[in-house]
Amino acid sequence: MNVFVLLIVLTFLFGIFIFLPDLFPKCDNCGMPKPRPFFKIHRAIKICLGYRGVTSVCTVCCRKYGICNYDEYLKVVHSKRVAKINSTKIFHKY
Repeated sequence: MNVFVLLIVLTFLFGIFIFLPDLFPKCDNCGMPKPRPFFKIHRAIKICLGYRGVTSVCTVCCRKYGICNYDEYLKVVHSKRVAKINSTKIFHKY
Protein backbone atom coordinates (compact mmCIF):
# COMPACT_ATOMS: atom_id res chain seq x y z
CA MET A 1 0.00 0.00 0.00
CA ASN A 2 2.81 2.45 0.87
CA VAL A 3 4.61 1.73 -2.39
CA PHE A 4 1.44 2.40 -4.34
CA VAL A 5 0.92 5.77 -2.60
CA LEU A 6 4.57 6.67 -3.22
CA LEU A 7 4.18 5.80 -6.89
CA ILE A 8 1.08 7.98 -7.19
CA VAL A 9 2.79 10.92 -5.47
CA LEU A 10 5.88 10.62 -7.68
CA THR A 11 3.73 10.43 -10.81
CA PHE A 12 1.82 13.53 -9.69
CA LEU A 13 5.04 15.48 -9.03
CA PHE A 14 6.52 14.40 -12.35
CA GLY A 15 3.34 15.53 -14.14
CA ILE A 16 3.51 18.93 -12.46
CA PHE A 17 7.17 19.26 -13.45
CA ILE A 18 6.41 18.47 -17.09
CA PHE A 19 3.35 20.72 -17.41
CA LEU A 20 4.65 23.64 -15.30
CA PRO A 21 5.85 25.67 -18.33
CA ASP A 22 2.38 25.41 -19.85
CA LEU A 23 0.56 26.23 -16.62
CA PHE A 24 2.82 29.09 -15.44
CA PRO A 25 5.06 30.20 -18.33
CA LYS A 26 7.72 32.89 -17.90
CA CYS A 27 7.60 35.96 -20.09
CA ASP A 28 10.73 36.04 -22.24
CA ASN A 29 10.67 39.81 -22.26
CA CYS A 30 10.19 40.73 -18.57
CA GLY A 31 10.97 37.32 -16.98
CA MET A 32 7.87 37.17 -14.77
CA PRO A 33 6.10 33.82 -14.30
CA LYS A 34 2.34 34.28 -14.65
CA PRO A 35 -0.69 32.03 -15.17
CA ARG A 36 -1.35 30.98 -18.75
CA PRO A 37 -4.38 33.26 -19.44
CA PHE A 38 -2.16 36.36 -19.05
CA PHE A 39 -0.10 35.50 -22.14
CA LYS A 40 -0.81 36.59 -25.68
CA ILE A 41 2.02 34.71 -27.42
CA HIS A 42 2.88 31.18 -26.29
CA ARG A 43 4.83 29.18 -28.85
CA ALA A 44 6.74 25.91 -28.66
CA ILE A 45 10.13 26.41 -30.27
CA LYS A 46 11.72 22.99 -29.70
CA ILE A 47 10.98 19.78 -27.89
CA CYS A 48 12.50 20.26 -24.43
CA LEU A 49 11.33 19.80 -20.89
CA GLY A 50 11.05 22.97 -18.88
CA TYR A 51 11.10 26.56 -20.02
CA ARG A 52 13.77 26.19 -22.71
CA GLY A 53 11.45 24.90 -25.42
CA VAL A 54 8.71 27.52 -25.07
CA THR A 55 8.69 31.22 -25.96
CA SER A 56 6.01 33.25 -24.19
CA VAL A 57 5.23 36.97 -24.15
CA CYS A 58 2.71 38.40 -21.67
CA THR A 59 -0.03 40.83 -22.66
CA VAL A 60 1.59 43.66 -20.66
CA CYS A 61 4.79 43.42 -22.73
CA CYS A 62 2.75 43.05 -25.92
CA ARG A 63 0.93 46.31 -25.19
CA LYS A 64 4.12 48.04 -24.04
CA TYR A 65 6.14 47.22 -27.17
CA GLY A 66 3.28 46.93 -29.70
CA ILE A 67 3.77 43.21 -30.33
CA CYS A 68 0.97 41.38 -32.14
CA ASN A 69 2.68 38.18 -33.30
CA TYR A 70 5.87 36.15 -32.91
CA ASP A 71 7.70 37.83 -35.81
CA GLU A 72 7.25 41.26 -34.23
CA TYR A 73 8.58 39.87 -30.96
CA LEU A 74 11.71 38.68 -32.75
CA LYS A 75 12.18 42.19 -34.18
CA VAL A 76 11.92 43.68 -30.67
CA VAL A 77 14.48 41.19 -29.35
CA HIS A 78 16.83 41.98 -32.24
CA SER A 79 16.51 45.74 -31.74
CA LYS A 80 17.18 45.37 -27.99
CA ARG A 81 20.27 43.31 -28.73
CA VAL A 82 21.57 45.86 -31.26
CA ALA A 83 20.93 48.74 -28.83
CA LYS A 84 22.83 46.91 -26.09
CA ILE A 85 25.78 46.21 -28.39
CA ASN A 86 25.88 49.81 -29.59
CA SER A 87 25.75 51.16 -26.04
CA THR A 88 28.72 49.02 -24.99
CA LYS A 89 30.73 50.15 -28.04
CA ILE A 90 30.41 53.78 -26.96
CA PHE A 91 32.05 53.14 -23.59
CA HIS A 92 34.86 50.97 -24.96
CA LYS A 93 35.84 53.34 -27.75
CA TYR A 94 39.13 54.51 -26.18
